[in-house]
Amino acid sequence: MKKPLPYMTAAFLTVFLDLLSFGIIIPDLQTRAESLGLRGVAIGAVLSIYSVAQLLVAPYLGRLSDQVGRRKILLITAFLSIIAGGRTPSAPSSR
Repeated sequence: MKKPLPYMTAAFLTVFLDLLSFGIIIPDLQTRAESLGLRGVAIGAVLSIYSVAQLLVAPYLGRLSDQVGRRKILLITAFLSIIAGGRTPSAPSSR
């Protein structure tokens, strides 16, 4: 059995952490929206903003990664995700 290449391991880890963060953010967004008194369609709108933002930003990041290099963009975005994820629990809420 072949040993996985280090860059493949890093790529799989990056994708895993991205999907994990997506799975953590969505329930938290719903809870925060409900704590602010939102219901029904308003909660759906709040939940869809996260995906719409990814949809709009992805082409620009792709173009930038072609110009600058994928590794640099992945490291910067991963670092920003870590910072945002670390700050999320300390965000104010209406509770």
